[in-house]
Amino acid sequence: PASGAHWDKVDEDPHDGDTTIISTPLNLLTYRDTFTHTPSNIPAGSTINQIEVFAVCRKSAGVISIAALQVVIRSGGSNSQSPAKNVNSDNSWPTNSHPWTTDPATGASWTIAGVDNVQIGVNKAGVNAAINCTQIYMVVTYEPAPGRVPPCDSYGDIDGDGLVTQTTDATWVLEYVVGLRTLSPDQLIRA
Repeated sequence: PASGAHWDKVDEDPHDGDTTIISTPLNLLTYRDTFTHTPSNIPAGSTINQIEVFAVCRKSAGVISIAALQVVIRSGGSNSQSPAKNVNSDNSWPTNSHPWTTDPATGASWTIAGVDNVQIGVNKAGVNAAINCTQIYMVVTYEPAPGRVPPCDSYGDIDGDGLVTQTTDATWVLEYVVGLRTLSPDQLIRA
């Protein structure tokens, strides 16, 4: 960008086209830009199946050459990139993506900490053409940890822990009745 940070040019949802972009330099054969992201809210104990990084990019207008990019992640100081993908359009915003089922820093399945600390971005892939990117984001596919199935379709389970207990659930109902506790609408249904 002409000014300011790079991350704030690619974080809009939905993307804003040419309003905010990052551009790779025309005269460099390779160029990488990676960004941190907001930590996930993945529940503890979940199994992470994959992360997939998406980049909404196009070649710069008026550039005759075919542009190529790689979607890239940076984990634990190691870079891992997708195969090069041609970006031929200079009048639309195609989306390129690549999935990773393992953390390249460890070679093992993703952990929540690994997902929260990975950087995401793009890499200009050795072609002498400029690329503009307007949005880069990550989607995490995971399976929540198996939980307890509450009895009676959650009725009585005020705190949502899968159990109906006297020490918490019954106490919360009693405190609500005497005006010492406020319950959410969902908790009131279960009470």
